Amino acid sequence: MAVQEVKLDWSDFERKLARRMSTATRSIYEVAAEQFKGIIKGVVGVTPPMHDQGIGDGMTTVPQARAAGRRKVASDIAKLYGTPSEAAELIKDQAGPDQVKEFWALYKHQKFSQASEMLLPYASGAGLYAFDAGAVHRRFRNKRGSVNSRRKIYFVQDPDELRAYAAKKQENVFWLASGWKDICAKMGISLPAAISKHHAPGVGTIELTSDRIRFFAANDVSYGRAVDLERRVQFAVDAQSSKMQRQWETFMKTQFWQDAGFQMAA
Repeated sequence: MAVQEVKLDWSDFERKLARRMSTATRSIYEVAAEQFKGIIKGVVGVTPPMHDQGIGDGMTTVPQARAAGRRKVASDIAKLYGTPSEAAELIKDQAGPDQVKEFWALYKHQKFSQASEMLLPYASGAGLYAFDAGAVHRRFRNKRGSVNSRRKIYFVQDPDELRAYAAKKQENVFWLASGWKDICAKMGISLPAAISKHHAPGVGTIELTSDRIRFFAANDVSYGRAVDLERRVQFAVDAQSSKMQRQWETFMKTQFWQDAGFQMAA
């Protein structure tokens, strides 16, 4: 898969990084590594499900993100597949208790074809069929990995199979975030176990030479669209720029004047 390069505005970050380096007692390599490490941490922090509904609306904790991600997965799957109980509710609401009793009698005697025919008029043509191991779910996921369907495709004969499939997919809610695992490992960033247990495609490189400092990271998860990555990375870059600004202000209030032989009141 070809790497989609994101377009970022580094101007503010570069100005503040240069200023930070000018006052640092450590090497420029250490300072640059510290700042880029902050960017990568920030990117992980806003990679779904590790953020609220919009970039910058507030970071979530790992347990909160896991719960939100699991709810999203369950909701997406429920948009496409219905259970026999849901099918029965449709029939009951539209045709009454006698019809729903007939449906359950057919279902319990495994006369699924007849039960499906009975369901069709009340479910917009969605019948009762054997679960397809998630084929419909895979087909209806968009480029962001979400489902936009407004109606159920069909109802499953065995709800336990559907529940098992949903539970399995829910365990992958941090798959996208794990696409940053390689660069995190190379920069010494520890990731929560919920992320590090996955092995999504992604690479990271660090180049430190006498005349160059280069950090490169790529998240190659197929549904990680370039436009979404751009928003997240830019948010992380801007957040790190703001952090450097606060560091500069603290320096000017304390260390700068101490070095000059003065002590400012807090």
